[in-house]
Amino acid sequence: LDFRQASAHLEASLNASGRGWEWLDPRLAQLGLFAIDADLETRGWAQVWTARQLHGRLTTAARQEVLRLELGQPTTIDLARWRLVPERWGEAALSLTARELPLGWLRGFDPAGVFESGAVSGVIDVIPLAEAHVRIAASEPIHVSDLRLRRQGDRPLPLLTITLQPKAEIHDGALQALVEPLTVVSETGLRLD
Repeated sequence: LDFRQASAHLEASLNASGRGWEWLDPRLAQLGLFAIDADLETRGWAQVWTARQLHGRLTTAARQEVLRLELGQPTTIDLARWRLVPERWGEAALSLTARELPLGWLRGFDPAGVFESGAVSGVIDVIPLAEAHVRIAASEPIHVSDLRLRRQGDRPLPLLTITLQPKAEIHDGALQALVEPLTVVSETGLRLD
């Protein structure tokens, strides 16, 4: 701590896991293990963080990994200026991978009660390209299977399968987004491309 400079420097390693989520809320009974490993450093009263290592994962109660968060390279996050500064520009700094992540887990947490069933798979990467330029893109198509939507009090809609590959870029505060390709297929035979 340096009180004259109004700054602090903290280095920490974290290894944490949790299970038994139904204790918090019975709707979480299907969740299994949540684990995170991190190696972090902060300077300047927690406004600037440097993450050297970050691994997070979520499994089902049956021990199937359904969500993984990975830091691809050491990255500094400046919260005061909303900037990501990686060790290497143009490479993924953060990846989020879903493998058959059950959308039914959202049931009861969504006030409209929209998600009856479904699972999502895909990979989203956060790629800092320059000081004020970040790309967030699916490095493989996002696939939503067996999606059944229902609003409270209504009959469920037919099952849907959705495949999309979104990409967004934030450059000097301006957002540009594109979803291509996008395919929606219904169990009734309807197909939208």
